[in-house]
Amino acid sequence: MIIFKNGQWKVEKQGMTGDRDYFIEAKRLGDLRNDGLYSWPLHMVSKVWVDFEAFKEAFDAALAHFLPDHGKEALARTYERCARRIEESREYDLVKDEMYPGKHFWTAREMFAVHDEACKRLRLRRADAAPAA
Repeated sequence: MIIFKNGQWKVEKQGMTGDRDYFIEAKRLGDLRNDGLYSWPLHMVSKVWVDFEAFKEAFDAALAHFLPDHGKEALARTYERCARRIEESREYDLVKDEMYPGKHFWTAREMFAVHDEACKRLRLRRADAAPAA
């Protein structure tokens, strides 16, 4: 019986399955890390093959079905952290393409340079967006 399905994920009575046969057991959907955030979204946001919005939609449906009393505040904080990771990854890619267009192989020095520049830009953008105290 399919409880939920989108283009990449389906939720069934056993749990969630992604289009690459990636399976998450229903009993593990509520796994939390030591910091109180949900493990699965933070794990899946870093997977290149995952459409994170599709994952999030299916994960929400799975939690609603299997764990209707799940921690909604913890889930909101988890999704905020995921959004930051997505933003950081996009910024890294933008900086990489500016600094080393068309390059496919990297030295450690180049990777650190891109990382440092991306972090600097994100800090500045976040500082500009922060409300004045």
